[in-house]
Amino acid sequence: MTMAGTEQLASEILARSVIMTEDSGRKTRVLHEDGAAALAAANTCHLRTVFDAALSQGVLPFRYLRNFQIFSLADQLSLCRSSAVFPTVWRSRRFAKKLESPWSMAPSRVWRAR
Repeated sequence: MTMAGTEQLASEILARSVIMTEDSGRKTRVLHEDGAAALAAANTCHLRTVFDAALSQGVLPFRYLRNFQIFSLADQLSLCRSSAVFPTVWRSRRFAKKLESPWSMAPSRVWRAR
């Protein structure tokens, strides 16, 4: 995305976001899911890119609202930018063929509650 596209996305995020007031009186600018999806479609980018741009401006995507009591905006932004690597992706094909199911790597004993 170009610099002009990024600035345009930033202004559109601010235009589509609303200010919500919590029970404690704290006001938070929030971007709803349908607005974020429309911005992603209009700018031909991923929804995650819109969330990243919103968090960078201090606008909280609606789906991140439930974690706002625990994580700060900076924490939410670092979580948005992070990714996970699943170990099975990096294994060789020969080893993957031996692996019959995800449960085959489980311990041989099954513990039962008494």
